[in-house]
Amino acid sequence: MGSSGAPRPRRRTTIPGAVATIVAGLLALQPVGCATDRPGAASVPEPFAPQLTGTAAVPYSFTVSVALVDPETACTVDTYEVKIVCVERSGRLLASFGREGEGPGEFQVPGSLVRGVDGTLGFLDRNTFHEVTPLGITVRETELPFSIFQPISPFGATVTGTYPSSFTASAFALTLVAAEIDLETGDVLEEWRPASVPLVEECGSPAFGFPVGERSDSSWVFLGCGGHLAFTRGSGQPTVMKAPTYFDEFPSERDITSRREELEEFGRRMEQIMGRPSPAVDPEGRMQEYAQQPKLYFLQRGQETLDSQGRLWISTSRDRDTQSYLDVYQGQEYYGTVMVRDRMIDFDVIGSTLAVLVERGIGPEDSDGVADRAIDWYDIRGFREGGR
Repeated sequence: MGSSGAPRPRRRTTIPGAVATIVAGLLALQPVGCATDRPGAASVPEPFAPQLTGTAAVPYSFTVSVALVDPETACTVDTYEVKIVCVERSGRLLASFGREGEGPGEFQVPGSLVRGVDGTLGFLDRNTFHEVTPLGITVRETELPFSIFQPISPFGATVTGTYPSSFTASAFALTLVAAEIDLETGDVLEEWRPASVPLVEECGSPAFGFPVGERSDSSWVFLGCGGHLAFTRGSGQPTVMKAPTYFDEFPSERDITSRREELEEFGRRMEQIMGRPSPAVDPEGRMQEYAQQPKLYFLQRGQETLDSQGRLWISTSRDRDTQSYLDVYQGQEYYGTVMVRDRMIDFDVIGSTLAVLVERGIGPEDSDGVADRAIDWYDIRGFREGGR
């Protein structure tokens, strides 16, 4: 992904590590949706079901992220062991590296993973961007001017991503800034914002936005409540549409259980950092609100991906019981839907390969009550408009 407006003055924003961890958690948690008046389900085009070509077991983690280093290799984060785990399509464990600490080969809170153009892997840990090989060999470490930074495209000599310029939880989405950073120096080469934030009648300001397309055309897309998408380009009027696959779907019992666990874990982490319980985390109060609102269209902030054909992939919150759905857009037009098995948590696309981080259903063999996690590989050749 990438986009551009007029270059912005350089901005050096550093957040203390503890606050950065809290903000990162708030960014990761799915916000509550808005109610709509549209009852029932809209007609949904027939989805494309790609061929499953491989699977590999991975550990449970609070951080949810998967990145394809190449079509055969994918990596994810093990939050509880503070490790990066890389596996192969065959199911073989390639490497597991890292431990908690501040020394060489040690991490504190590794964030979302991103692919390097030379077969490496990148992630932000506090203010440091780490570039490593899939075997855990450090290529370079770069101190960035941000503690919260979401890469939005594969990186090379530079990395492009977004960061929130304001840290009021309710204003995250509307204050994202895109930046390109030199990984040799850590300097911000360019920053840009959307020319304006669109308004959606049912939602007000959409939940959050991110740049798409070429930098020169200043194109952003914003995702809001009720399945709304708003595409902006320069200072022109935004194009607002409702995702054709969206319908008002309320959280299932599994959704509610997962959401409660996320909030409780987030609360524990905040208490460890702050040394006291935080009144900002009220699992039961937020759960009641969550259960009574239709789910948002999109699954998690920051999971959107542009493939090599320039198509925008969005992980959706639809169903996720025994199958999950990714909606794909070409420019401002709906392109089709891809259906995968089990409960999708994150995904990545490289060429004709789709990798999906999933949570399996809980069966009799899961005596601990914790669902197994895995990365599934799919061959998406043959994916055409309308999913046929």
